[in-house]
Amino acid sequence: MARRHSSHVRLWLAVYRGVIVAGALCLYAKRHVAYWHGAALEEYFQFRPVNLLMFEIARDACSGGYSWFDLGPSAGLEGVIRFKRSLGARELSCPYVKIESPYKRYVSQWDDRARYYTSRLSEGSPFIALRRRLFRR
Repeated sequence: MARRHSSHVRLWLAVYRGVIVAGALCLYAKRHVAYWHGAALEEYFQFRPVNLLMFEIARDACSGGYSWFDLGPSAGLEGVIRFKRSLGARELSCPYVKIESPYKRYVSQWDDRARYYTSRLSEGSPFIALRRRLFRR
């Protein structure tokens, strides 16, 4: 997208003394700015770089005539919800669409088989830890 010089995607960076300490990827539509993904270095949390990014993104969206700044879902994480509320965000419901592709069904059958075989191993096995990391269980 960067090669296409799209005005619909922007990467925001917070820099402290020459170090990129936080970043946010935002998508832009006609009236809507969506925070898609972001990250920050933990050792710089004390400077609140994510707060700075959110403020600057929102200010830029307002000056650009956008009506909405969508911070995305919070996944039920209380800390994320508190952070968004601290920015003045309010929770809105939205439609949820789930599409099951043949590929996903194929992959899930292997997930089930892996769960069956690894469940026969002892709980202290490194394979159990690996399975939990891979399949989030």
